Amino acid sequence: MIQETVADRIRAVGNEAVTAALKENKLKLVRHTPSNRITRNDLLYDNRKLELFTSEQTRNIFLNVRYVFCFLAEEDVTCGFLKAYEVCGLLNKDEFADKFPTVSYNPNYFYYNLITLSDFDDYWNRLVISWGNSARSWHQRKLDKEVFCMRPRGYIRDMPRWNRITLDFLELRTLFLHSSSNPMWKDYLSNHDGVYLIRHKATNKMYVGSAYGDEGGIWGRWNGYVDTHHNNNKGIQNFLLTDENSINDFTFSLLEVFPKGATKAIVISAESFHKDRLGTRDFGLNRN
Repeated sequence: MIQETVADRIRAVGNEAVTAALKENKLKLVRHTPSNRITRNDLLYDNRKLELFTSEQTRNIFLNVRYVFCFLAEEDVTCGFLKAYEVCGLLNKDEFADKFPTVSYNPNYFYYNLITLSDFDDYWNRLVISWGNSARSWHQRKLDKEVFCMRPRGYIRDMPRWNRITLDFLELRTLFLHSSSNPMWKDYLSNHDGVYLIRHKATNKMYVGSAYGDEGGIWGRWNGYVDTHHNNNKGIQNFLLTDENSINDFTFSLLEVFPKGATKAIVISAESFHKDRLGTRDFGLNRN
């Protein structure tokens, strides 16, 4: 059986200009690794951060490169597709300021003018390839890398243990939009009640809430935040009045879980304990 390669997947899209560049060896693969500077979810869900992270380089690594295909480093040697760009030369200082007005220009760096190739967006977080044994070589022209798998559309990631769950809001929204692609998440969260934590990363403001009774478990309660952003919680509602987009800085995690059908008294008692422990009534977003 002939193993499918990333080059095969690129050709399959049918973009003639990209296919020509592939034949001319003017296409490069980039393997981005999350760090303290940029997180996994920054790379997956924030297109501006991904573009800047790819554009800004200490060396002229995209010289004679027409197209760049970005991947996100995962377990072992696999990596998932993020986005494809056309390289349209270098940005001068003024052009950089127009494109990234909140970022300082460094004259010692190379800044590439990257234009998104939307033809390949269907591969986002779906096309997984094996980078091979050359993990240190994070940018390569080698296009015979094997396709590891094609995930379903809307897949976010494998579900960890409940006490390791942390979902950014954009990731949570993707989870609910594509629940059929993430069945383990839906099954677990629907069949458990519990106490959860919502934290605003920029300010560290926190809210402790709970799910119990016939509300679809934690899944049903979190769906309310996707629909309304505040789920009728006054503290969060008032917080978002100053900047509705700050919802994207919220993370969702679990503090305690119970099998579905736990009594209201048990769950509320646990919720009150965590509110006191974290001080969310005095310094956070809880109003009771």
